[in-house]
Amino acid sequence: MNEKAYNYAIKYLKNIKTKKDVYDYLIRKGFTDEETSEVCDYIEEVGLVDDDLYVKFFVEDSFRIKNKGARKIVYELKQRGIDDDKINEAIEEASDMQYDALKEAYERKLEATKSETDEYKRKNKIIRFLISRGFDYSDIKNIVDI
Repeated sequence: MNEKAYNYAIKYLKNIKTKKDVYDYLIRKGFTDEETSEVCDYIEEVGLVDDDLYVKFFVEDSFRIKNKGARKIVYELKQRGIDDDKINEAIEEASDMQYDALKEAYERKLEATKSETDEYKRKNKIIRFLISRGFDYSDIKNIVDI
């Protein structure tokens, strides 16, 4: 195994990462595909990278702290190379958090748009914002009086 590639991977893993994140990072650093794959397989084998744990933390963080909807979370996890089964399982496990995230995002945007005098424009701004955060329109309708 390439010791230099391994050391780069260890330094990069200060924050929780996916296997694909580490792979892409090492490729950008100029290591070959073979060296990168070998290091990624090894760090996964010894438990330094755990995509299941990453997905769990990412989903919970996205719902609780960042107030994102499921669609946006799914998109971001796919960008990080996580397979659909892991994503769907994590979203399903944390589904009770989604309503709270939607409500929190709605209340924040409601407060931020209180200077808007036209109620129609205000609702549209809020709806567009919530859709951009990844929430379903049907869920948004239940919170916003449409």
